[in-house]
Amino acid sequence: RKVENEAVLLHIATGMYYSLNETSILFWEALFTQQSLGCVIEKITADYEVERSQVLSDLRAFLEKLLNYGLISQSSD
Repeated sequence: RKVENEAVLLHIATGMYYSLNETSILFWEALFTQQSLGCVIEKITADYEVERSQVLSDLRAFLEKLLNYGLISQSSD
């Protein structure tokens, strides 16, 4: 559920809630709607004046946390 500039994810199996900030929401929405992550990365670098390498690092860390928390799973493809 999105509330203002934050979102909350509920892991139904564990009952745990996770909070997302503005940029994490953009990553999550891209994953959920199967958008190109490249487009999201470009938007973040333009909107926040941050280096592409930093956005990629943040995206990797975000994906790692989602995997570790069981909120996403890795495809065998």
